Amino acid sequence: MFALALGLLALRFLSALPATGWLIALLVLALMLLPFRTYPLAFFLLGLSWACISAQSALDDRLKPLLDGQTRWVEGRIAGLPQQTGDGVRFELADSRSRNARLPKRIRVYWRGGRPCTVVNAGAWQSPSSGLPGC
Repeated sequence: MFALALGLLALRFLSALPATGWLIALLVLALMLLPFRTYPLAFFLLGLSWACISAQSALDDRLKPLLDGQTRWVEGRIAGLPQQTGDGVRFELADSRSRNARLPKRIRVYWRGGRPCTVVNAGAWQSPSSGLPGC
C-alpha cells in the first residue's frame, strides 16, 4: 500500500501528464508485474496511472476558453452557501446546463446585483450569466 501511495504522490513531481499511449503501457506493465515479486513496483505504477487518469479527467472538465466572458443562459442546482460580495453574490452551480455549450459539472457564478435572499442553498437557479465562471 505504501508503493501505491508513492505512485499517487509521484504525479506531483511530473512537469506534464504522460500521453495516452504511455499511460496504457504503464497499466499493462503494472498488471504484468502483479503476480511476481515485483508487486511493489506494480502498485507504484498502478498508483501513478490512477493519479494521471484522475488528473486528466479533472482537466477535461474545464470551461472552454472561447466561452469565458460570454453571456450564456445557464441553469443548474446551487451547491454550497452563497457569498455576499460588495456588489453581488457568488455561488457554485452544480449540474450546470446551457443550451448551446457544454459546461463543466461545477462552475462558480458571480451574479452582479443579486441579493443573497434570492439565491437559496440547494435550490434551482436559471438566468443569463455573463463571464462564466465568474470568479
